[in-house]
Amino acid sequence: MSGFNQVTLIGNLVKDPDLRRTGSGTPVCLFRVAVDDVRRSRDGATVTETVFLDTICFGATAEAAHSALYKGSRVFVQGRLRQNDWTDRDGQRREQLRVEAQRIEFLDAVPPKTEPSSPPPQFSATR
Repeated sequence: MSGFNQVTLIGNLVKDPDLRRTGSGTPVCLFRVAVDDVRRSRDGATVTETVFLDTICFGATAEAAHSALYKGSRVFVQGRLRQNDWTDRDGQRREQLRVEAQRIEFLDAVPPKTEPSSPPPQFSATR
């Protein structure tokens, strides 16, 4: 039986995205998305839990994300979960689960860095 690995989320960036390049020059954009889960507890009180998800994207999607996203911006992400394993400098085994974004939609019309007279960026990136 094969598995199914797909993530869909809407949240806000915790800080400005970070654009890097691989050794071969491929753009890589890293950012963290905060997603709120609001529900009612047994006693009827509203409970909000926030999940922070490290997200990565590549190529044209990475460049578009870096130019359009900023701290606090709202974003729609579709992708899959990826496990990143490595050994740190102290010889300790490390693991990190993150979202590899394949499709990103920028939900904020105008970022605060843009002047009001400028047209809003129209990006929707798909890898």
